[in-house]
Amino acid sequence: MPPLWIECGEKENIIMTSRVRLARNLADYPFPLRATRPQVVSVMESVKNTIEENSFFGDYIWIFLEELNEIQRYALMEEHLISPPFTMQVATGRAVAFNRTKDESLMINEEDHIRLQVMEQGLNLKKCWMRANRIDDQLEQKLDFAFSPDFGYKTTCPTNMGTALRASVMMHLPALKIARQIDRMKEYMEQVGVTIRGIYGEGTENHGSMFQFSNQSSIGISEDDVVDKLTNIVTKVEDEEKNAREHLLFENRDGLLDQVSRELAVLMHAHILPIGEFMEKFSIVRMGMEMDLLPPIPQTEINLLILTVQPGILKLNLDIADNDKNLDMQRARIVRELLQKWS
Repeated sequence: MPPLWIECGEKENIIMTSRVRLARNLADYPFPLRATRPQVVSVMESVKNTIEENSFFGDYIWIFLEELNEIQRYALMEEHLISPPFTMQVATGRAVAFNRTKDESLMINEEDHIRLQVMEQGLNLKKCWMRANRIDDQLEQKLDFAFSPDFGYKTTCPTNMGTALRASVMMHLPALKIARQIDRMKEYMEQVGVTIRGIYGEGTENHGSMFQFSNQSSIGISEDDVVDKLTNIVTKVEDEEKNAREHLLFENRDGLLDQVSRELAVLMHAHILPIGEFMEKFSIVRMGMEMDLLPPIPQTEINLLILTVQPGILKLNLDIADNDKNLDMQRARIVRELLQKWS
């Protein structure tokens, strides 16, 4: 089933999703990159037993990464259940656990022993943090986490120490991108301790004008302060995107209507559609719908389409061979059918 976080109301068009991630390591073991294979496996077994013995995790699914093929791992990444680096870490001792609605997940032995995350639709960082904290409490009943009174939770990366909390918000900012304001925004965010990354986090690209905003450090600041600070910042960015859209309409409504209509025409008639081209064109079409320049499609349908046509999920759902042209043709067909349905 699709992740619950894709479901949203009509207002979640600029701020798409919120996520809180906590990093934890077991006290008696080296970090994963320095641990021996038996130690890595022992950590995994300890976490697995903790989850299986606790009714709190009753609907969780446990998957060993070594039992998945590459397409299955990439599909998990596209659903934001595992990170891009984790798709390559398939040696014994790596696993992922997630709940039925796929808005809670735990990566076992990625960069840290445990990376737990919670996702919500729209701007809901505080709710994410409260849910993540409950999961953390349940795990800590059985697991002894590495902690320093001076530096907080011990993590592989020093910038993740302290609370070891990383909050992030995914935003759709096509008007700011058209206005060439993204570079300026990145410079400002660096100054206030916020990083802007791609759709799948560090090292990934900003396809379709989708940007992930997250705190740079968790040292010397409480969990609530991290959440409140990022909430305030992305709310201001949302206002800037709204203002940029209004400016586009005021300055050249006919030109903007022509642009979104042309992109829609390509998507409605394309028979070969690479993922990068789809993301860029559909971003403009989506903005046009949200600005009442085009007939609207429900936001949940939009989110489901973006997820469905990602390479890994598309290959998995349609059992397509690893052939780029065939994949691009099937993507074009799915996009045409949805747009014709709502046109």
